[in-house]
Amino acid sequence: MNKIARQTISDILAAECKLFQNENIKGPDIKRITNARFTLIEECLTDVRAHGVNVNDNIIREKAKIFGSRFGYGLEFKYSNRWLEKFKKRYGLASFIASGENGSFSRADVFNFGETAPFYRLQPNRSLANQAVNGIKSSKDRLSIGICSNAVGSEKY
Repeated sequence: MNKIARQTISDILAAECKLFQNENIKGPDIKRITNARFTLIEECLTDVRAHGVNVNDNIIREKAKIFGSRFGYGLEFKYSNRWLEKFKKRYGLASFIASGENGSFSRADVFNFGETAPFYRLQPNRSLANQAVNGIKSSKDRLSIGICSNAVGSEKY
């Protein structure tokens, strides 16, 4: 079994502490870990979707402005595209198309209506004969029928 020197472990832990304290680390491939400065605004914004409200980038930005003015941030808080992209990245948000109604109606309240209009006096446009036949004017008389029912089938019209 390999042993690691106590000083090596101490150096690793000290470096980790510096990293999580957000000290300025310089270098082309090193990124600084930052925390959101306006966490109160962001917490309020994440609660909006939890209440079942559909939101997009513009709504998030406008709500952030409202919350920012309520919390007294004034001009200190910038509602930029960069902030918005980082906010979405921090909370794992992405744009999705909302589809379906997810149980907002019972099946007894969902109705379907269909209509049809057969030409009941229309004669066929083909005929069996020994030779070509002359056509006749087609009758346009029709009967319009509407059929309606709910998804359960308890109401039919």
